[in-house]
Amino acid sequence: MFISCKISRRSFLKVSGCLMLGSAVSGLLCGAGDPAEGGAAVPTVGGLRVNYIRAFAKDYGNNFRQMEIHLNIENTNSSAAYFNQENFVPLLGNSRYGGERTFSGLNKWNGSRYVQDVQLKAGETQTISCICKLQPEDLSAGLRAVDPAPWSLTLLYGGQRQTFTGYLLPDRYSTEYTAGPVESTVLPSVGGIVLSGFWSSDFLTQIPSYSLPIYFTMQNSNDTAAQLPFRGVAENGDVLDNFTIRMDGQPRNHYRLYACTHTSRFTPEEKGTLETLQPQEICFAENRISLTKDEYSTLYTTGHTLEITFSYGDESVTVRGNTRTGIFEAI
Repeated sequence: MFISCKISRRSFLKVSGCLMLGSAVSGLLCGAGDPAEGGAAVPTVGGLRVNYIRAFAKDYGNNFRQMEIHLNIENTNSSAAYFNQENFVPLLGNSRYGGERTFSGLNKWNGSRYVQDVQLKAGETQTISCICKLQPEDLSAGLRAVDPAPWSLTLLYGGQRQTFTGYLLPDRYSTEYTAGPVESTVLPSVGGIVLSGFWSSDFLTQIPSYSLPIYFTMQNSNDTAAQLPFRGVAENGDVLDNFTIRMDGQPRNHYRLYACTHTSRFTPEEKGTLETLQPQEICFAENRISLTKDEYSTLYTTGHTLEITFSYGDESVTVRGNTRTGIFEAI
């Protein structure tokens, strides 16, 4: 990760010790139910150890195509782990799935069936499934006999991420995959405010109106409250606050900052504007920009480059991501 941001050396040193969540590990070729014996321990992602993965996709008819990716996860943390839509970024070939219009749901195996209760108690090991709807051309590419398109899934949790990649098999689960390195998603502190876990989705209203919501976690590591005031709207219509956003190199007007919770389907849901972070508070937040119909239709195919800058006091940091890959990095 290359970092070029306006940040004091004192602030960087203050947080670098606690934000180094683990160095990258070598990629692993894995098979279902084949734990490493005598070799390197399987790394964890925010305290979650993925023991094995299996993937399956099928055309069920009636314009219904679906891909399921099942992860057997051990929660090595001392507290419960909760999963939501933004913890997973699935792709098939060149198309990203799992956004608002293709997300089908999350489930947990309870020993006899899958239920909509996707949390793992401390020390618990169980299978979590991420399910998404597919386009016909992507399913065909993933199941073709010659040069099939790979599937991939990025797991984001606890300020870290890891990407798993494999190939589908016709009419049965595929159990071989490659595990990439564990990487940090935590940005350098900006005036004691730490951002992490960036994830983008899509949103369409019946009007129609198109927008791109951007989700992330904010933590105030200060001993005093952090003020994030709404300072009105500029002449060009952009909100005046601590954020600026560019898409494909061009400035874009953004909405107000919102705190978020989750629906019963584990998808993000706004719960009110966010203008203050209490000392040590951690908040799941959202920012958003409007899109044209053409921009909306290419979010997950050709993709668009986002640059989000957060400023606080005299410090700032910029994160860059692509809507197709769903991966964000500090620049």
